[in-house]
Amino acid sequence: MSHVSEDTLRVLDALGIKEPVHVIGTSAGANYALDLDQKAPGRIQSVTLLSGLPPIDAKGMEMNMPLAARAAIKAVRVLPEFMQLAILKLMGVEVRKSRRNPEAGIQAYLRSMPPLDQANMSQPEVFKNFVDVVRDWSRQGTGHGPYGDLRRIATPGVIDLSKISAPIHVIHGTSDSIVPLSAARAFEGAPNVKADYLSERGHAL
Repeated sequence: MSHVSEDTLRVLDALGIKEPVHVIGTSAGANYALDLDQKAPGRIQSVTLLSGLPPIDAKGMEMNMPLAARAAIKAVRVLPEFMQLAILKLMGVEVRKSRRNPEAGIQAYLRSMPPLDQANMSQPEVFKNFVDVVRDWSRQGTGHGPYGDLRRIATPGVIDLSKISAPIHVIHGTSDSIVPLSAARAFEGAPNVKADYLSERGHAL
């Protein structure tokens, strides 16, 4: 996770941006946004988290995640390496599917969304943007994309909410089935947080 923060800081330096910046993290990207504040607190003005996944060891987070997510997180913590490689191979199949035809996977995902999210995601420009995100994510390969994210998320002690100095704005849907509201409330343990919970919105807001 730290290399993402370091790369981001290098980009800011290359662009000559010295003043504090606003950072946005979506879903698992919440951990990356918070890590950036930990690495360079003086350079972050605020952190906005959209459907954000809290740090794994934040109070109440893991116990409120869906069963499948809890099982995946536990697997990468406790399974021996050869079994993790088997998981990696299985995930690789899904990643290649996403790379070849991201639209099909997104359409299937759409059917599980709350009505307000479906209406939002059905807009051509929004749908196209989401396809581009999935294609870029899958292009990174399994190790740096989905499995890499899973391993970082499953590692306790990476993010300490009590040490986040920038103000945090949490925006979360009450009908989110990927990161349930009960899990997202773990962000309320941060020292300077404002939360807006959007009624009947899901993970795609």
